[in-house]
Amino acid sequence: MPYFFWCEMSNFKVKTKYGNIELGYRLFSKIILDAVSDSGSSLLLSTSKSKLINHSSYKAEIEDNRFFELTLMENSYDLKIFGQIEFGKSISKNTEMVISLLNQRLKDILGIYPRSLSIVITGIISQNKTAKKHLEVKR
Repeated sequence: MPYFFWCEMSNFKVKTKYGNIELGYRLFSKIILDAVSDSGSSLLLSTSKSKLINHSSYKAEIEDNRFFELTLMENSYDLKIFGQIEFGKSISKNTEMVISLLNQRLKDILGIYPRSLSIVITGIISQNKTAKKHLEVKR
C-alpha cells in the first residue's frame, strides 16, 4: 500500500515501504485503454474538445494522453476520461461498465482506489455526424 504520491514533471512517484516507484502517463494510458477495450462498451475515447483519438496503431494509443486528465493529491488521485458514445446506446450502462472495470484494475495495479473517477461524454456519434455534448458520469 502506497504511503503517498508526488509529482515531478510528467512522472508520478509512489513511495512504498519497498522504495520509490515511478509511474508515467504511459502506464495510465495502458490501464485505461485495456479497461475500455475489455469492458465491451461502445465508448470511444476522445479529447476534451470532442475529437476522436486515432486508434490506428497500439503504440500511438499508449503514448497519447489527451483522452484523460490525472490530478494528483497527497494520498490519492482523480482521474477524468473523455469519450464519445454511439447513438442509441445506454450512456449509464456503458460508462458504469468501464468505471467498474477501471476502478478494479487501478486498485490491483496501484494499490489504492482513485478518489474520484469520472467519464465525460463529449459527444454522441450518429452515422457520420457527431452531436457535441458534455455529460459527466462520476463515481
